[in-house]
Amino acid sequence: MNQLEEVKIKQSKGGQLFIVILSIIMTLASVFVIFIGMNDDNIFMIIIGVIGTLFFGLALILLVKSLVSKKYVLILNEDGFYDYSSALSTNDTLIPWDQVTRVELVQVTSEIFVALTLKNPEIAKNARSKMGNMFAKANKGLGYADVLVTTKTAKGYNAETVGQLMYEYWVNTVGVEEITSRNEKAELKDLDEL
Repeated sequence: MNQLEEVKIKQSKGGQLFIVILSIIMTLASVFVIFIGMNDDNIFMIIIGVIGTLFFGLALILLVKSLVSKKYVLILNEDGFYDYSSALSTNDTLIPWDQVTRVELVQVTSEIFVALTLKNPEIAKNARSKMGNMFAKANKGLGYADVLVTTKTAKGYNAETVGQLMYEYWVNTVGVEEITSRNEKAELKDLDEL
């Protein structure tokens, strides 16, 4: 087996800052909806405004925290990977390659993710926050994998490149023979196959 070098994919501060600005705009718009609802005595608009303010306000807090504290979106090494790419991330918990049963690209609306299925999904569940698990459970209910890595804020990498890297680490670490003996798919979809 080849010695695999550690790859650290940095966060694009510009991309993250853009998302923070969008979150501020949406939070302010939601507060504005509350005031319009109060002015018109429209309880429906007030409820929509409160839900929007809570959702986008919480997202804003998480995004600012991420902008200030995170340097990397993803760290790959021969032992496994650390995912810091989103609120659903496993953060400082190593996900070992031998726990991965599938690596593929999936499209969710207009965004492409690297999707990883795990033998033991509890590893990811135990690493996430309660809110992260709530969103991950909703994703799982929609048929998505245990770990979804987004490259939206990755500096110099797109989903296809990251997916190929993760696939190569997985195959080189676990081995094609082991993967095929488990009847696990050892192919990464190209973007045109999505």
